[in-house]
Amino acid sequence: MRDDMRGMFGNLRGASEEERQEAFDKLRTAREDAEKSLAKILMPNQLERLKQIQVQQQARGRGGLSFTSGEIADELGLTEAQLEELRNKAEELQTEMQAKVAELRKEADEELVKMLTPEQQAKWKKMVGEPFEMVIERGGPGGFQGGQRGQGGPGGQRGQRGQRGQRGGNDGDI
Repeated sequence: MRDDMRGMFGNLRGASEEERQEAFDKLRTAREDAEKSLAKILMPNQLERLKQIQVQQQARGRGGLSFTSGEIADELGLTEAQLEELRNKAEELQTEMQAKVAELRKEADEELVKMLTPEQQAKWKKMVGEPFEMVIERGGPGGFQGGQRGQGGPGGQRGQRGQRGQRGGNDGDI
């Protein structure tokens, strides 16, 4: 099913709004079909638990924005005003979290550099040179609510995901 989804969404970068909507409708249908198949196999309590785990995973991936996704927002009975407030607050919190992570990263780097000898510190300072700030835009169009991702693979275009490596074993292919 995952490969079907990749095929369905792999080439949406230059797609029109109608093509995107059609692809999302196909995704919704595929998800509904999968849920029907699972309902035939799983006990009701297992199906409920699976849905809970799906919501948890979505919350981990999107944070507070998981409230604003269609099914969750509908289930919670959120109004448009609430959705807008949630989106604004989530964006504010995202900015705060990024600042905190940047500060923690800086502190960690400083602590690790202190472990080097003075000579190593001097070499390190020369290796990194003057600070350079790079703006990394996240989330694609419409903010950080999720951007476009392509099929990926080796040498993929910017914004595309690469292939996952094999797990386990050490064949020396590093």
